[in-house]
Amino acid sequence: MHKVLSLAIVATVFLTLSNAWADDEEKDDAPQDGRPVVHTSSPQDVYEAKLSMLESRVEAKRNYCKATGAKGLDYCSKEADQMEREGQSRLKAELKAALAKQPAP
Repeated sequence: MHKVLSLAIVATVFLTLSNAWADDEEKDDAPQDGRPVVHTSSPQDVYEAKLSMLESRVEAKRNYCKATGAKGLDYCSKEADQMEREGQSRLKAELKAALAKQPAP
């Protein structure tokens, strides 16, 4: 009887864990921060996605500048501004090149 009870407990725990693991696998495609997943299909979509990532990096840099305090804040902010300008011009150039490669409608 003791062996049967132990086997039943082990089987229950195993099934519970395997179901939890299966549920977790289904949720892996969803982002953790609640934003929707965007599937890109056009150069404009790719541009907008990369621009969004650039904006996030620049915002993180600015937050880092604020968190480090007043020492070097001006230099750090200028660096973030430069990163934003250079990134935007690079992305615009990539978008132009990608649009030029597309066949005319």
